[in-house]
Amino acid sequence: MKAKNIELIILIFTLLLVLSACSSTPHKSDSSAGNDSHYTITTNEDLTYSYKIIAKNGDVLFSDDRSPRQPHIDQVSDSIFSVTIQTGTGRSTNWAVFCDVENGKTSNTYHHVLGAQDNYVFYVEFEDGRHCLVVQDIFDSSVYHKAYTLQNSGAFADPACELTFEGKGKATITYLTGNENAVSQTSTTISFP
Repeated sequence: MKAKNIELIILIFTLLLVLSACSSTPHKSDSSAGNDSHYTITTNEDLTYSYKIIAKNGDVLFSDDRSPRQPHIDQVSDSIFSVTIQTGTGRSTNWAVFCDVENGKTSNTYHHVLGAQDNYVFYVEFEDGRHCLVVQDIFDSSVYHKAYTLQNSGAFADPACELTFEGKGKATITYLTGNENAVSQTSTTISFP
């Protein structure tokens, strides 16, 4: 009986050590290019997150000291990083901000972001009863902005869009079509500059 109590005490002690280490240990997200000197992510003691994107000149471009949701920071190109926060379930509940660490620029906030490549962001909008895939220049929509209607997807609050890049300047979007009685999946390939 005493051996079981000792094992239980050791197990509880080990769990407490692990939990206390997790709550105060800073960590960084994975970066596809391995260049994480431009951002930090820290888990706070209250299990919120602190993060910041830092320009090459040392200025903080975007930050939050008490984010209740875990941020994901990815390197989109040589100088552009994205901060994405998932606020609920499903891709339609995310938002993202992009920072150009070379030129010290921060983008507008985008919602329902599917991805980004080079200087282009891909996101879904719902307007006038239809879903559209929007491709635009991350920092200036007057440079490039194009919307592709996702045909026959209006019956869905979230058409479960997935985006796959097919090399440079080409992407395929797969999404739900139909209605609650007849649901299917459709794919469309688009080109962009």
